[in-house]
Amino acid sequence: VNAIEQPLDLLDPDSKLLQIIHLAIPEIENDKNSLRTRKGMRKAQQKGCWTGIAPFGYDNTRTPDGDSTLSPNSNSKLVLKAFELFSIGIYSMEEIRRKLSSEGLTINKQSFNTLLKRIVYTGKIMIKKWRDEDETIVEGLHERIISDELFNKVQNIINEKKIQPTQKKTLRPEFPLRGHLLCIKCKKPLTASFSTSGNGNKHGYYHCNYCKQPKSRFKAKEINTEFEYFLSSFSFN
Repeated sequence: VNAIEQPLDLLDPDSKLLQIIHLAIPEIENDKNSLRTRKGMRKAQQKGCWTGIAPFGYDNTRTPDGDSTLSPNSNSKLVLKAFELFSIGIYSMEEIRRKLSSEGLTINKQSFNTLLKRIVYTGKIMIKKWRDEDETIVEGLHERIISDELFNKVQNIINEKKIQPTQKKTLRPEFPLRGHLLCIKCKKPLTASFSTSGNGNKHGYYHCNYCKQPKSRFKAKEINTEFEYFLSSFSFN
């Protein structure tokens, strides 16, 4: 772009210096504006303000003093339910997302996985590391949707699943409830295996690998029969 009032002869070598100055000045101004904006946002975050787009379950709003913050909306119940279901430890993220989609959850798989890791739902704000400032977590001005205990429990389950080796699980017909039953002591999923008696006969058991002795242990045949009896109580027209 050339100027009518102060035209540059782009064929003249001396004009290149003026052209560089004309191009550099607005770019420097843009950088200064960006820096001022970044500093202003971090200063507001340190006060507990929310400076971005509201996450699922919240709406952008302002306090009586004019500070930007969040307020829970009708979707906050779905957020709470998602954390509660995942904290049980027997459902995957995708299972919960599909289950809640029929109740109004409208986010994709990646966004839902991120949702379960966001500390904002505990009423806190994470300020990311920038320059020589370390990452910090501050109390937000907004209302929490879940408790710290529930959030930490979910993060522990996520971290446990990350470090578990990836291996294909063999489904055995003798143990259809494996991974679906919870230990009555520690509330973690029961596994199952065979135990060989003194006469060489094998007997199936559902048992816990997490509890200290004595561990929860149940005969598979009895449990399977009880569950079949439970299913028989349902009737469909």
